[in-house]
Amino acid sequence: MRKTNIRLILILASWCALGLFPTRTAAFSLLGPYEPWMQQSNGFRLPYLFLARYGLAYHADIGGPMAITNGYRWNVPVLTYGFDPSFLSFFGSNGVAAVEGAVQILNDLPAASDLEANNYAESTQLINTQAQSESLVDLQSTTLSLMLEHLGLYGPLTAC
Repeated sequence: MRKTNIRLILILASWCALGLFPTRTAAFSLLGPYEPWMQQSNGFRLPYLFLARYGLAYHADIGGPMAITNGYRWNVPVLTYGFDPSFLSFFGSNGVAAVEGAVQILNDLPAASDLEANNYAESTQLINTQAQSESLVDLQSTTLSLMLEHLGLYGPLTAC
């Protein structure tokens, strides 16, 4: 009886010690059409965000997380996009070049079956503190992030 209690205490102490030293992990969520249970009351279907400073309004939440077994993905081989007059007047030709650059990044990716994961860095973030302090947004990075979201990949969802 006494050996069992000591063993149980050691196991619990080990689990507590492991909990004190969490490791950071990264992942992505498969994003797809909302399920009926995904309502605003439980953290889905968020309202529109308006970025008046940039003349942008977009829906903050375009879908919900999908289980790996759902098999949701886009089956459209060609994505069509365009630029409206308000975008052109605000961002001009540099804005068009930034969006085209984001599209080119995706077009340059090899087929998933030919992808060699070791050829790509795990983290490629570079923070421009001067731009950040002036609230500037990198249009190419933002476009690439939004395109990946619309393709069904999204950053890790945080649990509440």
